[in-house]
Amino acid sequence: KVNCNLYGWSDDGRFLAYGTNERNGAAIDVYLHDVDAGTARLLRAGKGINFLNALSPDNRLAVVGEVASRGRNDLYLVDTQTGAETLLTPWPGPGSFGAMFARDGRTLFFSGNHERDMISLYRI
Repeated sequence: KVNCNLYGWSDDGRFLAYGTNERNGAAIDVYLHDVDAGTARLLRAGKGINFLNALSPDNRLAVVGEVASRGRNDLYLVDTQTGAETLLTPWPGPGSFGAMFARDGRTLFFSGNHERDMISLYRI
């Protein structure tokens, strides 16, 4: 009845990120499980399928993707403490994106193919 996805560990091994449709059978929400505390915190609840792309080295920020339609996903920068989010890919139309944090935690690298035949690399 419930689907779960593992997204991996934080760099320090404190958090395990996973997704589940337990809250809503039509959506996958992203959670961070705090291994030390034994608790899970909802990182992002979406309308559809959400997935963790990246977690910053200090665990303060996450990039969560949400499948908007076939051939299109959006990326959100999420503050793991407050839940505040910023849409990183505000473009309409098809496009697939992925992201990673640099080791400094202040730079975000992402790839995408919005309005392109080939994937390009970007830096924020």
